[in-house]
Amino acid sequence: MDRVDEARRPPAGRRFRIQYCLGSGGFGDVYRATMIGSGGVETDVALKMLHNALKKDGRSVRRLRDEGRMLGALNHPSILHIHDLVVLSGRVALVTEYVPGEDLSRCLNQMPESVALEVLARVADALSTAWAARSPDGEPLSLIHRDIKPSNIRMGRHGQVKVLDFGIAKAHNVERESHTAANSVVGSFLYMAPERFDNRGDTPASDVFSMGCILYEALAGQRLYAKMSAKSLYLLAMSDENHANHTAESLDSLQGVAPEVMALLRQMLSYEEEERPPVETLAHRLDDLAEGGTSVRKWAKRRDWPEDDEIDGELAGRVMSEHSVPIRSGTLESQTTEDTGVVTMVAVSVGSAIAALVAVAFVAWMWMG
Repeated sequence: MDRVDEARRPPAGRRFRIQYCLGSGGFGDVYRATMIGSGGVETDVALKMLHNALKKDGRSVRRLRDEGRMLGALNHPSILHIHDLVVLSGRVALVTEYVPGEDLSRCLNQMPESVALEVLARVADALSTAWAARSPDGEPLSLIHRDIKPSNIRMGRHGQVKVLDFGIAKAHNVERESHTAANSVVGSFLYMAPERFDNRGDTPASDVFSMGCILYEALAGQRLYAKMSAKSLYLLAMSDENHANHTAESLDSLQGVAPEVMALLRQMLSYEEEERPPVETLAHRLDDLAEGGTSVRKWAKRRDWPEDDEIDGELAGRVMSEHSVPIRSGTLESQTTEDTGVVTMVAVSVGSAIAALVAVAFVAWMWMG
């Protein structure tokens, strides 16, 4: 038998042994899987896999590529690590590290105050790094998450804290493939800063407000805007006086909170962006306030962690081979390249007519809510 020319042999791709589904949503599923490299090395990963029926050039695919691009630019212990974007049997998937544990939404009310403070200190430090990170040409990314909430923060069994889901993040020097029309609102209303309801600003201060909502929830045992509709929140955000009154009443109901913690929480929940602490300063202040109490690591070590909810998934038990997805805009034809670099592009503006229509539709939806 003739020897195969090694230089002409096609590169061996990775394989993914799908274990079980961790969660399911409207656009896709998240699976726990084992990534098997060409050399046989096995790594536990999470696969954020889009539904097969979605168009390969549709918004959800572009958003997933946006998330891969954002995460690929960041290096911080509290930001989820991305391995690659791949195509598995025609379905686009984001491959990330797998963190055994639970989302913060499932354990926030079981934490001592010092643990919640340290968790948010790590989140603030991660967001500070994201804001200051540089694009390949050396320009600051100025990245804002825009959807900080308990379900987007992962708590690991060994004390890890990971910020998840940069799908709607905004970076000034990286163009998104999936564009949000001007005057439209994206994010989770219950944790959204007032200025974001009418697009008065997209700055790190908005993420600081969201962290304030989480800290309030940890201290009060309930959400700051519990049982409020989107329409009610929109109207509240339009009035600085009403917003301040609601915040003051909510904070005054807290019992047994240290004055230093209360003072910081009031600043984080300020109506005016400039009155909130800078995210880098916030990280240091939260760390100082957490000092002396139970640490995240000790709390995680003592906690009785539940096993993953193994949801039935159509891909469970399958072994799938990869094709890498181009990180740049374009078609999703099968590729063997493993390029996961970040591309700096020029932002594209949306026409005023479309923006006006979106704004009218959003306000109408608010009033019907």
